Amino acid sequence: PMPWSIGMSMKTTWSESPLKCVIERHVFAEVPPRVEYEVTAFGQSLEPVLTSMQDWGRAFKARRLASMDSED
Repeated sequence: PMPWSIGMSMKTTWSESPLKCVIERHVFAEVPPRVEYEVTAFGQSLEPVLTSMQDWGRAFKARRLASMDSED
């Protein structure tokens, strides 16, 4: 598993999480407890990377579908 996977992050405290620089955690002293998360400015810098990965994934899917159609 990736070191930043959900399973790993649930086992560590937020103060130990490598995601702290990407996501801010806001805890509210309420009943029931409430926590909100917000993308940091550094996290927002990942947008071009994630958009590029999304575009690649869509192109890959289209290519796979086209190759499956040509096999029929």
